[in-house]
Amino acid sequence: AAIELLLRRWHTTGDPQTWEAASLTLDRMARGGIFDQLGGGFHRYSVDATWSVPHFEKMLYDNAQLVPVYVHAWQLSGRDRYRRVAEAVLDYVMREMLLDGGGFAASQDADAAGVEGSSFVWTPQQLQSVLGDDAELAADVYAVTLDGNFDEGATVLSLPRTLDELALARSEDAGSIERRLVSIRERLLAARSQRQQAARDDKAITSWNALMVAAFAEAGAAFGNEEYVAVAERAAEFLTTRLMDDGVVQRTWTSAGGARITGFLEDTAALALALLHLHEATGNVKHYETAVSLALTIDTRFGDDGVLHDTAAGTEQLLVRPRTLDDNPLPAGQSLAALVYLRLNALTGDDTWYSRAMRIITPLAPAIARSPLALSTLALALDLALSRRREVAIAGDAADARTRDLVAHVLRQYDPYRVVAWGDPGVPLLENRASIDGAPTAYVCEGSVCSLPATTPDEVDNRLAAVAQGIEQ
Repeated sequence: AAIELLLRRWHTTGDPQTWEAASLTLDRMARGGIFDQLGGGFHRYSVDATWSVPHFEKMLYDNAQLVPVYVHAWQLSGRDRYRRVAEAVLDYVMREMLLDGGGFAASQDADAAGVEGSSFVWTPQQLQSVLGDDAELAADVYAVTLDGNFDEGATVLSLPRTLDELALARSEDAGSIERRLVSIRERLLAARSQRQQAARDDKAITSWNALMVAAFAEAGAAFGNEEYVAVAERAAEFLTTRLMDDGVVQRTWTSAGGARITGFLEDTAALALALLHLHEATGNVKHYETAVSLALTIDTRFGDDGVLHDTAAGTEQLLVRPRTLDDNPLPAGQSLAALVYLRLNALTGDDTWYSRAMRIITPLAPAIARSPLALSTLALALDLALSRRREVAIAGDAADARTRDLVAHVLRQYDPYRVVAWGDPGVPLLENRASIDGAPTAYVCEGSVCSLPATTPDEVDNRLAAVAQGIEQ
């Protein structure tokens, strides 16, 4: 969330320091040992100052929260390396973390056969046995040495030099090295798959799954990747059928025990927010309607004396009813709820949702400057509440390729202050929006004031820019 806040402020203000801080962090994470250079996905944290050696456990929630940040960095900069990282994480999740039925496993252990990191590290001899003549290049690229940086001379793979720096040092063509690396990665990953693998925690946790649903939905829409969106839809179906009981969200699910433990605020709010992202990606009104239903229960089930608590009313009575304010390590439930309320305010025009959001944000806003890392999700909500929000309603047959192209054009662009409604009727933002001459038509609004209809991508861009700048059209 802190990185997202930096990206958002750079997008809004053009302050180069915010971009430099965010991009440096994203680059070093992606090139370091904390990122699985062969299989994709981020390990839980680093155990050294240079980010070379990780604690090898992979958590679903870390990867779910990092995907949108890399997607947004790609949208803002056009640098393909950010897109590749996001895709590598999502491809890893599809390959190794999917459960039967469409949900996502909670985590992968750090060790295999009782040895930490054993399935991830390499020695020069192991590279030679798999790669032959390409072993020397792989060792140079991934900094694999005889001494290693881990136990018994093994090395955690990282990318200490950029491709251009490597090509210059080797007096070789960067494109040629990149092409060879595709084959090198494939062969090393295939060989690694033959090793004993770390165990997987097959428990599905609602909030963690919801964050990953949002990641797949947003990345799928931004990249035009229908497979990613389909994964998000299957996972959402899994959550709303197996982890909801008569409208009440449950916390965890296992194949042996089914759903159990009444869900916390973070579970309900994260699922509602994920479904709103999925509605944008699919135009399926069912996701919007379920999100509204969940949002309506938040105050009644988690509210008390005007504040939200982590636990639902009617659950086991505790000495003190907890109320989490900070992101640690997931976004705080009430910050997620504020984001849900603000998006629903934009989609419905109902200011009750805005009032609910501000009831969360206003008392805590002074603390954001004192603890920005801890309250970054709340800062995102505050930023959204104070921004010029853009509501985009796209009228047109959802099955028409022209409609989908217009939606894709809008969703491909980074705009944290925008909501999009299209497809099935039922979302208030779509009411009384007609297509012009049978062509898909976009209406760009701020509150109750809308611009002239737009039927081409360029016209939509102009309308969005005008609303952002407060220019009437």
